[in-house]
Amino acid sequence: MNSFKSILMNVVTMNSFKTKPNLGLDKTYEEQRKCRLQDAVDDYMQDDKVTILEFYHDLKDCLQDIISYHTKSKERAIGALELVLGHRPTVGLDDIDQVEVSREMNIPPRY
Repeated sequence: MNSFKSILMNVVTMNSFKTKPNLGLDKTYEEQRKCRLQDAVDDYMQDDKVTILEFYHDLKDCLQDIISYHTKSKERAIGALELVLGHRPTVGLDDIDQVEVSREMNIPPRY
């Protein structure tokens, strides 16, 4: 009977892994993510050499980095879409030579 109970517990545990990753002892990914954030905030708050203003600026810089990264990715995706649709890429996008791209893709010069 004990072996049936252990098999049943293994099945229940395996099924729970399919819905959300469990990367530690009873901690979900969401809990681990929050712990990592807490560790970073604690690092700033526990360091007497770091001011609250430095924490504010660093946090703001991190958020701006994310915005910049996704803006660049968005611009690249728009340029790729323009190529796929048969349009020439936007000016300055990856410094692509528009004539060279047209030649390689066998796009007629009238486009």
